[in-house]
Amino acid sequence: MKKILILFTSLLLLSCSSDDNANSNPTPTGSNSVYFTLDDKLYSSEFPTAAIDNKSITVSDNVFSINLRIINDKGVVTLTLFTGEKIEEGKSYQIHEQRIQDGFFAQNSLLSQPSTSFDCKTSAEFKGTVSIVKLDYENRIVAATFSYDAVDRKQNVHKVRNGWFDLKF
Repeated sequence: MKKILILFTSLLLLSCSSDDNANSNPTPTGSNSVYFTLDDKLYSSEFPTAAIDNKSITVSDNVFSINLRIINDKGVVTLTLFTGEKIEEGKSYQIHEQRIQDGFFAQNSLLSQPSTSFDCKTSAEFKGTVSIVKLDYENRIVAATFSYDAVDRKQNVHKVRNGWFDLKF
């Protein structure tokens, strides 16, 4: 019985690891980091060869907009999220086709080697969600998670998953 108890305790301790929260998002600090998967490929501003370029962020009473590019040695990917409504910390919003004052609109572009490129956007059929994790006007920080499907002009569906941004505005 003593051996069984020792074995059970050992298995319990081994099954607990620091990786339990590996998929959770970091604490928002305004780190100017962005990452997401697009068609199962990870794009991140945190890669050693990556940089955020052309970053434009608007946070006001009637507009929330993020438009940026992540550039690395494999190409360029853009992210656009827009809504014509005031956002609130702790709330989730639907991402769908572009409308004024009713949820979010999302768009991506990809230009990579070897010559893969497309533009895609959300629509009435291809939707998702964005959840505002932090909105701090005093320290000018906005952080959120996002996930959605978008369609290109050839009607190919592109999946954006595990999205996270932690930005200064």
